Amino acid sequence: MLVSSFGCSYETADIEFEMLLAQAIQKGNNLAHHLIQSFAPGEATPEQAHEIGKRLADEVLQGKYPYVLTTHIDKGHVHNHIIFCAADMVNCRKYVSNKEARAVSIPKMNYPQYRKARRLTRECCNNVGGNCLLLDDGEECICVQSISYSLLCRWFRAAVLPLDAVLCAEITKGHDHLKRCCECGASFTPKSNRAKYCPACAKKMRRRKEAERQRKRYHRPTHLEG
Repeated sequence: MLVSSFGCSYETADIEFEMLLAQAIQKGNNLAHHLIQSFAPGEATPEQAHEIGKRLADEVLQGKYPYVLTTHIDKGHVHNHIIFCAADMVNCRKYVSNKEARAVSIPKMNYPQYRKARRLTRECCNNVGGNCLLLDDGEECICVQSISYSLLCRWFRAAVLPLDAVLCAEITKGHDHLKRCCECGASFTPKSNRAKYCPACAKKMRRRKEAERQRKRYHRPTHLEG
């Protein structure tokens, strides 16, 4: 079993959670909340799963809530348990988990999107042999984004994913905000309700219309017949 913690000691987390909760502006019955993250057999090693669990906790909790993360291998598959305090360390407010108040929504990819994202991590991310250089503190660390269907890495989201505009639109925008390009059929985020083409095809269509305009201008009679 692997264990790590943030904002508390895993050995005294229950006591520290109680002390923080005593200062909370909003009171409640929950001392902590519990998240379970499971992996299919062979999908990730315990070390990789643990790193993914830390990324998930950091992304969801935004460094506000102390938590304890444990990675178990006793059920035939690797899975994480994330237990975090019901009150945050910043404003001493209770955690609200309803969808309307949730501050962070982590996009998930389907398999074709995951394959494209993984190609981007190999070609454009700071990693060598699948290990992230940004997270290397003297010990190799697997590139979390390359083995996860969730969009967990902030660097990948901010600097790498936008390199594929179509994929970025598909993953980060709701399907209600997407349109299908009338030319190539790809999904894209329209800048206006009148947009019919993705950025690449829009440029191509502008060139095509300009060429047609120049062709008509060239064949237009330049003299008057008597």
